[in-house]
Amino acid sequence: MTETRPAPDDWIYHWNASIAVKISAVVLWLLVIVSIISISVVLSNLKEDLIKLQNSEADQLAYHVGIIASQSDHSKENLKKNFKKLINDFSFDAFDVALGNNVFKTGSFSKQIKQHVVRRISFHTEADKYRNTYGFGRAVITIYSKPINELLKDKRKNLIIIILLFLLPFSISLTWIINRIVTKPIKYLVEATQTISKGNMATRLELNRHDEFGQLAGFFNDMLDTIENKQTELQQAVNEAKLASIAKSNFLANMSHEIRTPLTAITGFSKTLLDENIPKELRIKAIQSITRNGTHLLTVINDILDVSKIEANKLDININQLSVFKLLMDVELLVKEQAINKGLNFNIDFNFPLPDMICSDEIRLKQILINLCSNAVKFTLSGAVSIDVFYIKADNKLLFKIKDTGIGIEEEQIKNIFKPFTQADSSTTRDFGGTGLGLSISYQLATLLGGSLSVTSQVDRGSCFALSIDPGEVSESDFVNSIPVKEIDENHKENKIVNSLSGRILLVEDTPDSQLLISYYLEDMGAEVTAVNNGQEAIDIINENGAYDLILMDMQMPVMGGVEAVKILRASGYTAPIAMLTANAMKQFENESIDAGCDDYLMKPIDVIVLQRTVEKYLLKKLIK
Repeated sequence: MTETRPAPDDWIYHWNASIAVKISAVVLWLLVIVSIISISVVLSNLKEDLIKLQNSEADQLAYHVGIIASQSDHSKENLKKNFKKLINDFSFDAFDVALGNNVFKTGSFSKQIKQHVVRRISFHTEADKYRNTYGFGRAVITIYSKPINELLKDKRKNLIIIILLFLLPFSISLTWIINRIVTKPIKYLVEATQTISKGNMATRLELNRHDEFGQLAGFFNDMLDTIENKQTELQQAVNEAKLASIAKSNFLANMSHEIRTPLTAITGFSKTLLDENIPKELRIKAIQSITRNGTHLLTVINDILDVSKIEANKLDININQLSVFKLLMDVELLVKEQAINKGLNFNIDFNFPLPDMICSDEIRLKQILINLCSNAVKFTLSGAVSIDVFYIKADNKLLFKIKDTGIGIEEEQIKNIFKPFTQADSSTTRDFGGTGLGLSISYQLATLLGGSLSVTSQVDRGSCFALSIDPGEVSESDFVNSIPVKEIDENHKENKIVNSLSGRILLVEDTPDSQLLISYYLEDMGAEVTAVNNGQEAIDIINENGAYDLILMDMQMPVMGGVEAVKILRASGYTAPIAMLTANAMKQFENESIDAGCDDYLMKPIDVIVLQRTVEKYLLKKLIK
């Protein structure tokens, strides 16, 4: 939250004038203060000098009076004439001299003279008439002159006039200099700021100074560059956000189509199967349609979950040893039928030598390859789809190239092909369907597997997706020059439920439909099944009937969940095998189940083959014992 500091509450702060006026006023004020102080000091010194001067003049006057008194002609006329000449020489207004018994007044006494200095002086004279002791005479001289205050007043006026004559041009020149040095750059900066505030971000200040204003201009330009770059980035982010919003809106519309379309077939054909008079051929087609659309719907849901986990950085990667050839044959088994149904050729080209065993996440690697191959089949109308497999020794990478002769991808569209919620264009969704998530998921998974995913394409000539992964440590003994026979034999085995098991299984499942379906699978395998609705019922029936050969425990149930029930059973000393059933497709839930005491972990929807293998593992172990 931005905090606004209160402005200072003084008249200077709120004085609405330009900086030039304010600086000029400050300069003038300072000069006036200096002038006043200077005048005061000068006048004070002048007053002292005038007093000293007057005293000095009195002493000189006494000297001249002594000379006049020493003359031989002592007539009043002669003395008066000499005193008059003396007053003119000293420029006094008037003075009188008491010399002996005579008083001589000289000058203009008609004026009202306020200032006078009385001096009793001794002077040397040869005249016996005025001589007193040791040849000295005595006289009293009163000097009348202009008062010192008036003299000072005149001097003050003269000083003020002189200072004003000096102050005016000095202040103007100083203001001009300050305006050039300080005010003009600030005004230049203000004008640039006003231009920028109107939206012209291209404005820049000239960097032709080397002082603080030059530095300020540099910082100002750097700030504008930063703002402009941030605006560009922000605009780009806004544009990307708009595009992402549009892409997500299109994705949601497409997702609605992708979910509703298979649900239409599933619900429609399910209701059709309730008709007892439906022909056998149509019944088979209805069942196949329900299975096919259910599988597609599961794929859509898994894609959404994978994207969510990738964005939350919670996608689990389980690195284990696996056979490259078995994995590719599993992919071929799933994809080849799709290709044949479209009249396309499908083949795998092995570029030997290749490592037989590698370390990677088999499920995620298979997911990427099936996704890329299914896309290749989907977007190819005629021709072929192939997988080329290489081992790059220099980089220790296993490389898969998925090639097709399909519609290809525009060069402009390739840059967005691995972004989520994105397909090449809206017509792609309309003509070929799909969620637009598969390639994004595959790209992220390839990175998590220590590799990369890239694409090259030509419109109407086909595409090539190059997938590389880290195979882990591979030794020379791991390489083969042909497909191992064991993998060929394994690939030709059929996955069917075999009624060859016996044993008691406790199914703990709260959903009636899941309870019915899983019980059917287990009984078809030959097992004896007891079903209960929650963990508490499971504990009660075990306390009543004893241990079962295997417990299949749902994780989330009312009354008591699976994890709590397993903990109670293990705490009570129950040792028979327990496998957790859950629709929570995250590693943390598997870890939680194992930590609680489960021996195994099965994902919903249940794959019947995986279920059979799991049940066989524990029931056959019981038979061997």
